[in-house]
Amino acid sequence: MNLVIDPWLPFKLRSGEEAVLPLNAICSPDVVDFALPRADFQGAAYQFVIGLLQTVFAPKDRFDWKDLYIQPPSAEELQAAFNKAKHAFNVIGEGPLFMQDYDMLNNGLIDDIVKEPLGGAHVNKEEMFATVKNIILENLKELKQLNPIELTKKRIDKYVAMGRYLE
Repeated sequence: MNLVIDPWLPFKLRSGEEAVLPLNAICSPDVVDFALPRADFQGAAYQFVIGLLQTVFAPKDRFDWKDLYIQPPSAEELQAAFNKAKHAFNVIGEGPLFMQDYDMLNNGLIDDIVKEPLGGAHVNKEEMFATVKNIILENLKELKQLNPIELTKKRIDKYVAMGRYLE
């Protein structure tokens, strides 16, 4: 499932019906609004789309704004723009998923990324608790093998290295 490719967002259509469509449907003349069940969800959807458009489809200048207002992009043009960032919007699968930053892990700023159960931590709380517990126990086991001097040195080295820029 990819948030910028697959149908997942409910839209209110000009006919009065609602339909779950892909995000590029926002440029369809048949779509009049999102159709989310709560005002805060509706607001979050607006913010999500505005942020995405500012990132991948920003007008070049004020004249481009006017041109896009007069002639909105086609679904294909919008999808081509969304595809530039599609790698960051996977919610299921391997590798970094939506809102996961592997750069932080790869640069040593964090020690691990705790993967949530399918659908999110709120869907299966017991599984999430068990996952967090196991990760904590694994890390404690490793830390207990270090004497206090080694542990202190490792912590100091880790935090001193953060933010250091080497040419």
